[in-house]
Amino acid sequence: MNTCKSLITLLLAATTAMAQPEPDMDDSGCVDLFDVALFQEQFGTIEIPGIARCDFQADGHCDLLDHTSLVSVLRGPICECAVDAECADSYPCTMDDCYAGTCRHASNDSVCGGLDDTDADCERGYCDVTGCVTVPEPVGSPCDDGVDCTTASECTRDLENQPHCGATAYDDSRCGNQNDGDADCTQELCGGLGCFEYPEPVGSPCDDGVDCTTASECIRDLENQPYCGATAYDDSRCGNQNDSDADCMEGLCGGAGCFEIPEPVGAPCDEGNAEDGDGDCTKNACMSGACGLLNEPDGSPCEDGIACTASDYCAGGQCAAGIYIDAACPNQDHCDDDCIQYYCEPGQGCVQGVEFEFAPCRSLFCDLNGLYSACNVTGGCECRSQPAPDFGCPP
Repeated sequence: MNTCKSLITLLLAATTAMAQPEPDMDDSGCVDLFDVALFQEQFGTIEIPGIARCDFQADGHCDLLDHTSLVSVLRGPICECAVDAECADSYPCTMDDCYAGTCRHASNDSVCGGLDDTDADCERGYCDVTGCVTVPEPVGSPCDDGVDCTTASECTRDLENQPHCGATAYDDSRCGNQNDGDADCTQELCGGLGCFEYPEPVGSPCDDGVDCTTASECIRDLENQPYCGATAYDDSRCGNQNDSDADCMEGLCGGAGCFEIPEPVGAPCDEGNAEDGDGDCTKNACMSGACGLLNEPDGSPCEDGIACTASDYCAGGQCAAGIYIDAACPNQDHCDDDCIQYYCEPGQGCVQGVEFEFAPCRSLFCDLNGLYSACNVTGGCECRSQPAPDFGCPP
């Protein structure tokens, strides 16, 4: 207590010895550190033990104790501040400064982010007495939804009344893969979240990429997924048609391209070394995808190669004679001089036989002896006492 009174007495004595200074030396309206500095500069520093010297020009401030002590020498109200640093508050969004001894705290909305800058969150930030706060942008305010394929967007509200940036105009061409007749039957459209794939309408033209199809369109599979399906096929583009070749396989066109199936049983084929079946009871025909010999139907006409048969027919793959015609064989005249006759025999054709017994024949010996001549069972001409039966032969 005695020390404090001594200091005050010393200060009062010093100020009394000098001209009494005005309390507000810088005309700020109050006594602050600037006044202290001016006081020291004009009247000299008052050295007080334990109190640092106030050198405003050197370090930009005076020690608080020094300030309090020296201000107590001067008369007048003490200023709230002398430098900006003394006005700093705890809110990052205020611009704090010292003006005429009073702290000012101006709001700085720019540090709060989310200003009316057409960003995607549709919220605007501003600074109030509590710090940074955000409020929704007005509905219809322009914004940027960040989606490449949209051409216009504005602030709106979702079902929970929360602000968000929603597209109002779309450009599908920015998504590529439009309805261009490709094989996947999907087109890319633009939505609020960006490009997405959407099935092309059923019946839309498309290209299935299959060489043997001549027309295709978009359809749906059993799971209702889009795909390009053929509607017209050209089997001739697959080659290997039903062309009587040896492999007995036929090329057809399907949705996945050309494929082979066995030709029908009985379809003609050509092994390259088989007969063509003319006059035969077998034919080259396909059987289970291979070329082989197939029997003609029983009863089919054929030619057994025997001149004296007629109406030949197929039976079990073999040609059988229909009827035998002896008249088709040579030497059928019963009135000739010999006793030889040709007959048509099964499987042999015309074979030599003997004339009927008693058929007329000519024997010079019989004639000279006044006898009749006739054929015997062995085919010889012999003499007989009785004339041969009348076969209508000329005398």
